[in-house]
Amino acid sequence: MKKVYRRKNRSVSLLFAHMVFCSKYRRKVFTPAVFARLRKSFERTARMLEIDLLAVEADRDHVHLMISFPPRLALSTIAQRLKGAASREVRAQKYPEIRRVLWGGRTSGLRLTLW
Repeated sequence: MKKVYRRKNRSVSLLFAHMVFCSKYRRKVFTPAVFARLRKSFERTARMLEIDLLAVEADRDHVHLMISFPPRLALSTIAQRLKGAASREVRAQKYPEIRRVLWGGRTSGLRLTLW
């Protein structure tokens, strides 16, 4: 991984974070279609926040993100924005596999947890 320093007028930074988002109750709901939707959402939100997504990988019950971020953003804010946007987008799609596994067919939301 190449080191790309963020340079401003009076500061230089190089911040990385490895984030793991888990599905509610660690249920195995991240199918390839759901993961593709999550990835698009993460990429869109990262562009808005000026974050670099270095890696996005998923297993059936969790998603790994490796990010590089500017020091003006708190990691908690980044997690909140990434999780919120992804959750809203997946919930809006009403994937039947998620509805069946998590809520027995009800339309409650997908909840991602940070580990």
